[in-house]
Amino acid sequence: MRQQINVLALVLALALTVLLSAQLPTRAQTAKKHKPGDGSIGTTQMAGGNGKFGVTYTLTDHNGLVINYTILSAAYKIEPALVDKNNPSAPNSTQKVVEIHYKVKNPNPTDMYYNAYDYLQLIDPLDQTITTTSGTGRNLMTDAGADGTLKPGQGIDDIVTYAIVPGKGPVSKLIVTLPRLGVNEKVLRFPLGTAPNIVKPLPAPYADPADTTGATALTEIPATFGTSYTAGFCSVSVSAPVMVDGSLGTNAPDAGKKFCTFEVKETNLTKRQLYLDGTGNLNAVLTDTDGDSIHQLGNAFKPQHDEGFEGRQYDPGETALLRIAFMIPSDANLQKLKVTTAEDNTGDVSETLSYDVSAAK
Repeated sequence: MRQQINVLALVLALALTVLLSAQLPTRAQTAKKHKPGDGSIGTTQMAGGNGKFGVTYTLTDHNGLVINYTILSAAYKIEPALVDKNNPSAPNSTQKVVEIHYKVKNPNPTDMYYNAYDYLQLIDPLDQTITTTSGTGRNLMTDAGADGTLKPGQGIDDIVTYAIVPGKGPVSKLIVTLPRLGVNEKVLRFPLGTAPNIVKPLPAPYADPADTTGATALTEIPATFGTSYTAGFCSVSVSAPVMVDGSLGTNAPDAGKKFCTFEVKETNLTKRQLYLDGTGNLNAVLTDTDGDSIHQLGNAFKPQHDEGFEGRQYDPGETALLRIAFMIPSDANLQKLKVTTAEDNTGDVSETLSYDVSAAK
């Protein structure tokens, strides 16, 4: 009888233990939390390895493509992106360019057609995924598209491609959207900012000195007369002001006013023709100590004669020479000349070139 009671007690104790364990969470259950990855909230980043500049990786698209791929270098710039000579891109006043150099090689025993795709993405300072401007690269050895048939062991030693990213702050990551051959991955990542994956900083005077990484572009450049600066699709140089008390061609000054003129050189930095006329693509404003803004006249002038400057198409590397003019009060105390170039018909403009004109009388 006593033995039966002991068995019954043991059964009841086991049942109570099972019941309590079903109602209370275990320690492992309470500690487990979802940890988002580098993507949007609630997602995890794709499986991938970390790469290094200068190291060659054999990559595949699992659809027949096998290619050796090497990231050579990356640099921040403000010059226009020129992969496609017929469709250049330039950063606006709040952007910068990332220039990326890489090389490819055919590791296969047979010919391989390389379609010039760069397979690149970047994670910009706003944590957004950015693709390159055209998705393809330009062969710097031939200054043409990088597509073509590669024989076994043949490669292209320097291909350039570009991305336009926000001007403030560093790009955190470069991603090749092909996995390594024989590895269970989706992409190959290049975390940026530490050796050897260093992005060359912006040069002076375009870099904001407050950012020691050199990854932030100034929106306004303290400019010097007679010095050339990259601004959009052009290189721009402005000479010191010259005052004109009388008429300027057929333009007579209003009573109590005079003309203030500046000679401007605009050089086409693209690989296609650009229409330059000194007014349509060039925006200039004078400010004075009263806080007033004075806009340039609606037409430009020839550099040495008071005749109207006729705009035309300028070839790559060709320079337009002209004068811009402002009608100002005769006793004006000028402060700044601010110059931008128009990017396109969207209203985007380049960074501002800011000249001190306080000594002009």
